[in-house]
Amino acid sequence: MNRGVSLGFVYVASRPSYVEEAARSWSTVRRHHPGVEAVLTTDCPDLAAALLPDITVRVLENPQRHHADKILPLADSPFERTIFLDTDVQVTGPLDDLFQMLERYDLLVARDPWGHHVPGTPATVRQYNTGLLAYRTAPNVQAFFRAWAADYDRLFAERGRVPGLDQYSFQRQLHASSLRWYLLSAEYNFRTIAPGYLRYGERVMALHGRQDDLLRVGARLNRHADRFRLYCPNLEALAAMEVVFPSAREERVFRLCLWPIKTALRLGHAASTGWRVLRGKSGR
Repeated sequence: MNRGVSLGFVYVASRPSYVEEAARSWSTVRRHHPGVEAVLTTDCPDLAAALLPDITVRVLENPQRHHADKILPLADSPFERTIFLDTDVQVTGPLDDLFQMLERYDLLVARDPWGHHVPGTPATVRQYNTGLLAYRTAPNVQAFFRAWAADYDRLFAERGRVPGLDQYSFQRQLHASSLRWYLLSAEYNFRTIAPGYLRYGERVMALHGRQDDLLRVGARLNRHADRFRLYCPNLEALAAMEVVFPSAREERVFRLCLWPIKTALRLGHAASTGWRVLRGKSGR
């Protein structure tokens, strides 16, 4: 890596709970990157200064309290090479390789578990998750972020608060850009709210989610890096998955093994629904 190149992390948090979340995230970054610098842009500067005294705090002007808040601050990173993290990302390993890859690429992004397609782009362009972005602070990248912000504002005015709208906009702007970008594998933005898959030898470097004990989940995943791993956030997700085997017989055996779980979940859901109905009737 070239000496003298400034490296750092960027956060954006537009409410107190997200500032507190950013503090937890930042503590995990410092374990693997002691001495690294960071900037937090927020509408709660006093709280941020108290919880994160070792990073630079900037004031977020005119917060919208939706995804628009996070986009434009990306263009104002003071670092030549930047890693942006959502506040619910916890780091479980060093991210030096991302900084090193920015010698060649303008932008690094990971795939999202939900591969929605945006009309007007090739079918190969699928939804990407913007919870972790690594990028060069260069004029073409800054122009991309500003174009993304403007497009998101237009979409938000048309559609309102729609889940994933910022990533929908990001996807079509990325396709229209001339950036040199690279698609990261799952371990650099491992989403814990959906089933996930890790290949042999891969170690999770960044977990993205709000479940309890994220670091413990990451440690368990990395403990078995010598084998393929399938992650499920809960039994419901496992029961809903469609697992395909080359052998129809083996597939039937697997489904038979899942049958007790599916039955128990259905019975539990029916009992819970019935109890809510009875409570509603008794309250009238």
